[in-house]
Amino acid sequence: MSLSDVLTSAYGATFVLLVAFVKAVKTLYEFHDEYLIKRRFKHLNFLKSEAMGNEDLIRFVDLAKQELVFASALGRSASPRLSLAIMELYKTRLFSVWELRTSRYYIHLDDRGLIEVRPGRVGILLAAFAFLFLVGIAAYVAPIVLKLVATKQLTAIATAAAMLLGFFLMGLYLLRDAIEVAIAWRVGRQLKKHQRHTSAAASAAPAIEAASLRD
Repeated sequence: MSLSDVLTSAYGATFVLLVAFVKAVKTLYEFHDEYLIKRRFKHLNFLKSEAMGNEDLIRFVDLAKQELVFASALGRSASPRLSLAIMELYKTRLFSVWELRTSRYYIHLDDRGLIEVRPGRVGILLAAFAFLFLVGIAAYVAPIVLKLVATKQLTAIATAAAMLLGFFLMGLYLLRDAIEVAIAWRVGRQLKKHQRHTSAAASAAPAIEAASLRD
C-alpha cells in the first residue's frame, strides 16, 4: 500500500481528533459553568441583601444558595429530599465524596423514599458500548499506525502520532463513562449491604427490649 493510500485510510480516523475536539469543548464548558456558578452565588447574595426584613424570602434565598453549593460539589442538581439523603449517606463514612460524585447520575430515591445507587440497564449498556467501541477503534487504528510508521517518512509518522493522541484522548473519555458505571455498581452494592445491616439491627432492638422486660 502506498503512502497516499495509507494517508487516505488515515483520514477515516478523523473522528478520533473530532472526539478530542469535543473533549476540549466540554472542558471549556465546565470552566464556563464554574464561572456561571460564581456569578449566580453573587447574585443570590445580592438578592439576600435586598430581602432584608422579609424572613421568609431570606430563608428561601438561603435554601437556593445551599442547593447551588450542593450542585457544585456533587456535579448535579437534586431535590431537597435527595440532597439530604446523599448528605446522610456521606455521614455513614462508607463512601468518599469522589465516589458519590462519580455515581451522581445513578443516585435516586426509590418508591419508599430510600436512597439507592443503581446504574440499571442503561448504565450497563453504556459501559459495554464504550468498551466495545474502544476495542473496535483500536483494531482499526493499529494497522494504519503501523503502516504509517513503517514508511519512515516524517509526514507519515506525524500523522500516526496525531492518530495515537486522538485515540488516547478518546479512550480516556469513553473509559470515564465505564468507570462511572463500575463505581456506581460498587457503591450501590455496598449501600444495599449497609441498609440490610441497619434494618436487621433495627428489627432486633425491639426483640431485645421485650426479652429484657420479661426477665
